[in-house]
Amino acid sequence: MYLPRNAATPISVGVLTCLSSSGMCGWVAAAVPRRADRRAGCQGLAGITHGFRGEAAVLEPGGIAPTGPRRWAGGDGSGGYVGGRYYRAWMAPRIDDIGDIATALRGTTLQGHPVEEGPGHTFVVEEVDPGRLLDAWQAAHRAMPITSRWPVFTLPGVLGHEPEADELADLDQVARTLDPWSVYRRYRRDDVQDQGGVERYVQTFLGDDMVTRAIEELTPPTTSAALQRWTYDTLIADGQLASRAFSGSEYLVGTARWHTPPQVQLVLLPTTSQWLAPAWVPYFEADRDNGIPALAAAIRQWEQRWGAALIAAWGTMLQFTAQRRPQPGPPAWELAGQQLAVGGSLQCEQWQLAMALTRGDAWFLHDRP
Repeated sequence: MYLPRNAATPISVGVLTCLSSSGMCGWVAAAVPRRADRRAGCQGLAGITHGFRGEAAVLEPGGIAPTGPRRWAGGDGSGGYVGGRYYRAWMAPRIDDIGDIATALRGTTLQGHPVEEGPGHTFVVEEVDPGRLLDAWQAAHRAMPITSRWPVFTLPGVLGHEPEADELADLDQVARTLDPWSVYRRYRRDDVQDQGGVERYVQTFLGDDMVTRAIEELTPPTTSAALQRWTYDTLIADGQLASRAFSGSEYLVGTARWHTPPQVQLVLLPTTSQWLAPAWVPYFEADRDNGIPALAAAIRQWEQRWGAALIAAWGTMLQFTAQRRPQPGPPAWELAGQQLAVGGSLQCEQWQLAMALTRGDAWFLHDRP
């Protein structure tokens, strides 16, 4: 269904074909010169159509590992990253038949697993070994050009909401325009830190030999936010000091910290747009005004900027992989602040998470009552 973007012959896969005047689109798989892509036509393509009509799905500009936006006639299209390869391809029609889902998973680690219909036009792959979550997810993700369904692990029985097509369309539109950080703000008391507070903090995390410098540069009283940012900027400017201070914080990234419930289910959502997952999958921190749209917008931002992919949602926990790491400095600091806003129960300092995010490709967010 797709070819590597860096293939020797510059071709893309898939010619868009309108199947009806109502706007439902299907996809014809064919290798064509990229120049011909622009002849694809389907006015008003938004990237998704929901319900039983199937889904005219495409990984939009930015994708999971963006190769740069391209404007196609009648809609947006771009490179993407599926199954470990860059590609340019229009997706197949969404599969809505259990037998076809099983066929799409044949030859993968999910072959032979029971597949059941779930609520909200989802399918549920059962009896997955919790110890092999990432392998199973990758198998379902590699099949996405065929299924047009984004896979996500959840706890059994949590899919209670069945979103309607208009609800999903509204969520998709809002996710593209809403600033999620106007909704998710990290809760913290920006306490005033006197000289004694600064001394104790610096002694704890950086050592006695850094106290004098901290007092000279921060000139207390100062704020907790200023103290944290000074700590981060000081560490990233001194590799030896950073290694010493970061020791013990490695658990903040990587799959070793990922939660593995005793029973799981792999949900195949009826969309390739992972940011719509909150319409089906609950997350505790999203239980607030505009929480679901803001979470959708955050996931979309993270996908576009960092190649983040939602792997699992356990109610109070979210697990992602990322294709790109932030650079030390403002990018890592900003991303750490965002994750602490969405995962308010992470027990760490912002500078610790900012340093960790530059060293790992798996994220863990946690927010509990």
